[in-house]
Amino acid sequence: MGETSSFDDPEVAAAYATWRARGLAWLLGYPFLFRALEPDGGGGPMLDIGCGHGEVAVEAARRFAGPVVAVDASPAMLEVARREHAHPSVTYHQAEGRRLDFLDTASMAAAYSAFVLLMQPSRAAIQALADEVGRVLRPGARFAVLDIDHSRSTVLARRPATEGEQITVQVGDTEIHDYYWLPQTYTEIMERAGFADVGVEWLTWEGIADPVLFSWRDRAPGPVTCSLVVLSGTRR
Repeated sequence: MGETSSFDDPEVAAAYATWRARGLAWLLGYPFLFRALEPDGGGGPMLDIGCGHGEVAVEAARRFAGPVVAVDASPAMLEVARREHAHPSVTYHQAEGRRLDFLDTASMAAAYSAFVLLMQPSRAAIQALADEVGRVLRPGARFAVLDIDHSRSTVLARRPATEGEQITVQVGDTEIHDYYWLPQTYTEIMERAGFADVGVEWLTWEGIADPVLFSWRDRAPGPVTCSLVVLSGTRR
């Protein structure tokens, strides 16, 4: 969400939707993201910020048995979502920048984002997005974030980067760009946006507890340096 990105390109959107490396997020990322939302996820409408291809929104609707408002800034990604991941409990909306003007204040019971904050080009952009999430969440609602801790990423193991530096990532035969942000930065921003008790969990293979998701993915656990991290907090 935010400035026009390469995801606005239909070819990039299609490449991301079929990217095999996303299997790692299903095995090790999304189960922990959903766990961070429990039990609040079932208490009303849930917000998916940067829904992309829509597959995660559909899983959230199934898991929490409730409506999901799925938002993305990319028309191309939303086209994929509406075509390939339509669901009666999921509604897709195009965001205008980092604003969610179509949502009332304190109207959402929970919110999550997956690999969205690292796409923001500045701290101010991340703050604006977190502030808007805080606006639409009810007091006591949970906000969970799944992202990459680039300080632990094998992509940058041989070339340290600085905060805010743009990074190129290969998605199949296509390149996309994200930015080097640290969990500490996300924590500070979430606290300024009105979230309390912000916790950080670096993910490991130990603790995978979702045999259903694991059974239909074709990637088995093995030696891996994982840089996935989940942050979560409660709206004051």
